[in-house]
Amino acid sequence: MISFVQFDTIPKEFSGPNIHSQKAVVRKSSGAIPQKPINRIAEISKKDSETINELKSRNREVKNHELAHRTFGRRFAGGSSFKYELGPDMKRYAVEGHTPIDTSEEIKPEKTIEKMRIVKRAALAPAKPSNNDRKIAMEAGYKKTKAVNELAENKRNNIQGLETMPLKTKSAFIDLMA
Repeated sequence: MISFVQFDTIPKEFSGPNIHSQKAVVRKSSGAIPQKPINRIAEISKKDSETINELKSRNREVKNHELAHRTFGRRFAGGSSFKYELGPDMKRYAVEGHTPIDTSEEIKPEKTIEKMRIVKRAALAPAKPSNNDRKIAMEAGYKKTKAVNELAENKRNNIQGLETMPLKTKSAFIDLMA
């Protein structure tokens, strides 16, 4: 029968904030000599090093992916949020991420065109854009095209309005537009 578990610290080069940086010494209630210490660091490095390496790689990929969205999205990208998984070494690793990007249209078509260029670039910025990233890029492309058409229609209406103006007003209006 086990009465208690005592944790003895190990050398500084192996110490750290997580529980696995210590050796556990199990003592029996009979007061007998302690059993062989369990070295959790060696156990993890043998058994779970591949899992830890995969989690580290995924963590790096997720953080870089979201950083690309924030970098290219400028003021239209919000702060990133992450979903973490606890590894065998008791450290948290990001396995999913999300960075909101504002895809709303602006009041003026010129501003919408500029904004949607930035949004599309931000959505496709990561090395491997997700399906959702591609969807946002397509939405931005659609809104940009809509704004370009609206701008062209406004210019056409302004030109048609010039044809019906008297000559003096027309030349003053053209000077203002230039």
